[in-house]
Amino acid sequence: MRWRLILMLSLLGLGMGFLTLLPINLKFEQFIWLLAFVASAFFIYRGVEEKYFLNGFLLGVLNSVFVFLIHLTFFSKYVGSHPDVKLLMQRVPDDYNKFLLLGLIDFTKGLFYALFNGLFCLVFSKALRK
Repeated sequence: MRWRLILMLSLLGLGMGFLTLLPINLKFEQFIWLLAFVASAFFIYRGVEEKYFLNGFLLGVLNSVFVFLIHLTFFSKYVGSHPDVKLLMQRVPDDYNKFLLLGLIDFTKGLFYALFNGLFCLVFSKALRK
């Protein structure tokens, strides 16, 4: 496990977490995430000899933790800059904990992105090794 590499690459996730606070187009945000996945996969391919999936997965988990913490810390700014999240929060009854709901959503998305990042790193490394 290359923890130093994972920690350095997780700064991309930290930056992306702050980028999600801005009112940008969702397609542009997804494009930036794709660039982050490609950059992460490349650096994991270059810096790791084995366990590409595990390194990519752990990087995805750490990125998800950063994004989750940023979304909870800047809850009103995040909800205000994302109309779909704002609509969802308006539909939720007041007696539900909206922080918990956002945390559950971010956890689910984070797990998906971590799995995707691990698989992406694995496939990327296999494709470049041939």
